[in-house]
Amino acid sequence: MNPRKILPLETLQILDILEREGTFSLAAAHLNKSVSTISYRVQKLEDDLGILILDRSGHRAVFTRIGQVLVDQGRQILTGSDNLIHRIHQLSSGWESELTLSYDGIIGQDIALTLIEKISAKCSTQLYIQEDILSGGWEALISGKADILISSILNMKLPNTINIKTIGTIDMVWVAAKGATILNVPDPLNESTRQNYPIVAVADTARAGPKTSRNILLNQKIITVSSMLDKISAIIRNIGFGTVPKHLIKEELSKGTLVEIGHARTVDVVVGWSIGDMGHAKTLAIKEIEQQFELRCKV
Repeated sequence: MNPRKILPLETLQILDILEREGTFSLAAAHLNKSVSTISYRVQKLEDDLGILILDRSGHRAVFTRIGQVLVDQGRQILTGSDNLIHRIHQLSSGWESELTLSYDGIIGQDIALTLIEKISAKCSTQLYIQEDILSGGWEALISGKADILISSILNMKLPNTINIKTIGTIDMVWVAAKGATILNVPDPLNESTRQNYPIVAVADTARAGPKTSRNILLNQKIITVSSMLDKISAIIRNIGFGTVPKHLIKEELSKGTLVEIGHARTVDVVVGWSIGDMGHAKTLAIKEIEQQFELRCKV
């Protein structure tokens, strides 16, 4: 196996500054190096790679087409090097460089957005959020595509590497749009009655494992959407009816655009996380999530 040719970061930095400043003398002053040192570094890289980086035939040396490609791609390498050093420093201090939070659609994105504000105010860890539905969130957590999950417990076996803690409850209610025909029947939640009306459901986002569904009856017409907000919008437009978290539709119930038909169930909400790699940001995020749910339950 032939040894790899290495692009020295110091020379890539020289090329970056040389292209920005335009002359060897200005680049030398910027880098606090002599002109001869900069010239030697460029020529050595040309010899090592067997290419011409600078065209020196004119009054002033200019970058060749290959040289310009080397400058542009070299800047990406320099940025990657800076990011790697920054991440190493963060990890060595106990703070993760990034953290991914998955939340089930019944939770709503407000808690996730609030968490971003809290984390950003206390550390530089980059927090990513994603909405996953039913089994999809647990699949993301188990596979490592999410570091923390806020969801409801499903009937599934979890590996011993996953820890969970109950942090609150959410009331799910049956709702329909104002003027929906299902509101005019005597017993709208009777299964034989419900079966005659289309139900709006959010698709389970699981990809590898089995998908989960709730409240859907055999041979019932299903309108499938991709998020809880889409589900609420579809019900408001009288495309169908369904169950939604009551805390997400307080305004709609107050205005009368949605009508509560009845209570569906109370869901236990848990926060889950992988036991390994417990950095400062993950610990802080779990604590903040618990506090947010405590505050929400008191409202």
